[in-house]
Amino acid sequence: MTTGFKIKKNLYMLASEDFKVFCFGMTERPLEERHKDGDWAKFHNYLKARGEKLIVIGWWEGVSVLDTWVHDWLKKQPTIQKFAEWFSHKVDLYILANRIEKEFFPKTPKTKKDLTLKKHQQEFVNKSSLLGKSGKSFCCLLSAVLVNPLWFCRQLYVKVSR
Repeated sequence: MTTGFKIKKNLYMLASEDFKVFCFGMTERPLEERHKDGDWAKFHNYLKARGEKLIVIGWWEGVSVLDTWVHDWLKKQPTIQKFAEWFSHKVDLYILANRIEKEFFPKTPKTKKDLTLKKHQQEFVNKSSLLGKSGKSFCCLLSAVLVNPLWFCRQLYVKVSR
C-alpha cells in the first residue's frame, strides 16, 4: 500500500465533543492553521452553537500514508459508516485510533497535541479543589468504591441502618 510513496503528510483524527461523529484528514500544515480554512467554518460554527469544542483524537506527523487509504479501510470496518467527510460509529474512538495506528504506521510515534481536560473532568477537578481536605477524602472514598464496591455498599448500609 505505501510502496513508492515518499511524501510525508500529517494525519489527524478529530471528533465532536459528544464523540458522535469523527473525521480523519490530512494536511501539510499545523492543525490549528488547517482549521482556519473555509471548509471547516460550518462545522466550527455548529460546535460554537452547541457550546462544544473539537476534540483531537489522534495526530501523526510526517507519515507516508494518504487519508483516503485510511478512509477505505474505515469503510470496511463493522459499525462505521462514512457520510461525506465524517464517519458515524459505535466504537471507542481512542481504541479505533490505536487500531489505525497499528494498521498504517506502527513505527511512527503519535504526537499528543491536546492535553486539556474534558468538560466533565474539569468540573470534577474544580469541585474537588473547592472541597479542600474533604475533596481528598472524597477521592479516597471514590478509589475505595472503584476497587471494592461491595465494601462501599456495606458501609452505606451500616450508616443508614443506625
